Amino acid sequence: MGVDVDTGLLGTVLERSAHARMLEHASMFDEHWITAQQRALGRWGPAGAATACDKVTPNGTYGAHRRALTPVTACAMDEL
Repeated sequence: MGVDVDTGLLGTVLERSAHARMLEHASMFDEHWITAQQRALGRWGPAGAATACDKVTPNGTYGAHRRALTPVTACAMDEL
C-alpha cells in the first residue's frame, strides 16, 4: 500500500487487527448505531429487529453467518 510506519505503530496495528481482539470488542464492529437509528425512525418491518448485526464471526470465517437465516429473518422475508 506504500504506507511507511515505525515499528511501534506497526505493533499497535497488528495487535488491534487481531481476530481475538476484535472478538473482545465486537460492539465496535457491529451495526448497533444504524440499528438504533432505524428503530428510532420506525424503519423496521413487521418482524422488527432483534439485535445489531455482528461483523466479527466467532470462527473468523467471513460470511459464515450468511449460511443460515435466523427464524426472525426467515419470517420477515416470508412476509415481504
